[in-house]
Amino acid sequence: MTVIYVLVVIGLVAAAVLFSARESRRTGERAVGDAQLVAFAEDVLFAGLTGWDAPTRARQALGETVALSQPLLAPGIGRSLLFVTRLTSRVYALIVEITSVAGDASRRLSLLVRVPTSDPATRGALVSAGDVELGGGARIVVPDSATCGEAPPPGIVVAPGARVIGDGVAEPAGRPTVREDVAAADSLTYLRIAGAPWTELASGADVRLTAGAHITLAPIVEDGRCVSAAGNWGDPRQTAPPSVCERRVPIVFAEGDLTIDGGRGQGVLLVAGRLRLAGPLELSGQIVALGGIETIGDGVALSGRVLAASRAPPSDAGHGNTAAVSLRHAITLRYSGCDAQHGVASWLQPRPVRERAWAELF
Repeated sequence: MTVIYVLVVIGLVAAAVLFSARESRRTGERAVGDAQLVAFAEDVLFAGLTGWDAPTRARQALGETVALSQPLLAPGIGRSLLFVTRLTSRVYALIVEITSVAGDASRRLSLLVRVPTSDPATRGALVSAGDVELGGGARIVVPDSATCGEAPPPGIVVAPGARVIGDGVAEPAGRPTVREDVAAADSLTYLRIAGAPWTELASGADVRLTAGAHITLAPIVEDGRCVSAAGNWGDPRQTAPPSVCERRVPIVFAEGDLTIDGGRGQGVLLVAGRLRLAGPLELSGQIVALGGIETIGDGVALSGRVLAASRAPPSDAGHGNTAAVSLRHAITLRYSGCDAQHGVASWLQPRPVRERAWAELF
């Protein structure tokens, strides 16, 4: 009986040891599997950050969630799907959902990122340091609804002492709202765009134009791809299916005066001299002209923000242009913070926020 008892005890101890070893092995395998899932999810998140499509993300609506990619499969680990949610005009949440191959484990990780833009010194559809002249065909449109999570700004912002002359209209009816702001007289308002200095943007411009240039804009497609040409500033029209040149959002720098003779395009336009616009023209994004702006033809449609730094009348004031900004022809300027941000999106990449950037949801 003693021998049988000892053998039973030894058997129980051996069974307990084997059970403990098996559970330890299973726990270790689960821990390794969880670590592999989390590591794979991190790789997917940062791959989404590395391959960030700035122009497309700038067009994404607030609160909208879209899938950034098709499901990715890591052999022996799991399958993942990456989403992006736009929380504010500048903050996005990258979310990855991953499931193990066996389907017995899943994880969801989130990374908060912020596009490093800075708020403009002053907001307005048209910001001018000098006088503004509006012809009867000039229309300033400031939507009532805030599509980019911002309150509608004034139609025109001018420096103290500057005048708004003429009979231009604002929609739905009446004259544009005019506000004086000392920021409109500050050179930094025009020489710093989305937090980046003018010189940096000009030196890295996608398109450079000589002083006195004339240009007609048009999307150029060859063999199914968008061509990087001086006159191709992308395609602002949102069509279905999307245009091949929809994602081309260039930075354009003109070394002096520039005349646009018509066409359509998008991006950021930096003009060191005076900008002259003729229609039909459709231009979306942000325009900064140090020498002022004028229209020389009808049919001009601008969407985004326009800034004119000149305070003095143009050099050809003898031709009847007596204001730094002269919009005497048929032109529609529609304020859009989304389009203005879309214009600067081509060189801005998001960065993880400093606090609470990372979260394992489950």
